Amino acid sequence: MVPDAGFHPRAIILEDWPYAGPGKNTVPLVVHAPSSRGTKGTDFLLKAAAALEEKGVRFELRLLEGLSHTEVRRAVQACDVLVDNLLLGDYGVAGIEAMATGKTVVTRLDEIVQKTLGDVPVLPADPDTLAGVLERAVTDAALREEIGGRAREFVEKNHTPKSVARNLLEAYKEPPPPVALSWPDWAALGEFKREEKLEEQIRDLQFALRSDRKRVILGGVRHGPFSVLGAKVDTILRKIVHRIRRFRGH
Repeated sequence: MVPDAGFHPRAIILEDWPYAGPGKNTVPLVVHAPSSRGTKGTDFLLKAAAALEEKGVRFELRLLEGLSHTEVRRAVQACDVLVDNLLLGDYGVAGIEAMATGKTVVTRLDEIVQKTLGDVPVLPADPDTLAGVLERAVTDAALREEIGGRAREFVEKNHTPKSVARNLLEAYKEPPPPVALSWPDWAALGEFKREEKLEEQIRDLQFALRSDRKRVILGGVRHGPFSVLGAKVDTILRKIVHRIRRFRGH
């Protein structure tokens, strides 16, 4: 997080995304367009979808990968729900395009976005709450109707080139905020001792990963043994610390 940063909406060409209205599919169609699975939180979506399927919730999930822009547009216009970004705290271009067509968007939403834009017509979700939010989205047609009905007007107000330009012009008129003279949180100095904590974590990982008898949980997935993988993780962690030190001028 950059303390002195502001939030400014993205723009789309509204004419390219005509209003289609909330989806009317008998089995709700959920789409997700991960430009990068890691940054979009796609794995969390797949886990949530699997849990809902086991629960007997009826819906279709389609990942929009390797498609042309025209194919993506058709899929968005035909869907009921679009799951956007679950990690970064702001809906992306796909979310704006889906809202422009009158669809329900599920995405993570940081406080600064809500403070800047007010009542954003999306269903907020993060990896922990996604399963419940997604179930609500696919089972409540009235909710999708209500959200989709407000979405187009929201995009017209906040995401056209004119509205974004107006927002930026107003920002340039404001006096610049004082620059925050601090290191990023992951390399903070002083009492936080982030680098020292990283070193301690590396030592703990080295001990665990180099033992053939130990099984370690990384990212919620159980792996083992780690005699080979441990050395690779060790190397990666060391590179991270080395880059932090170079950044600080050590």
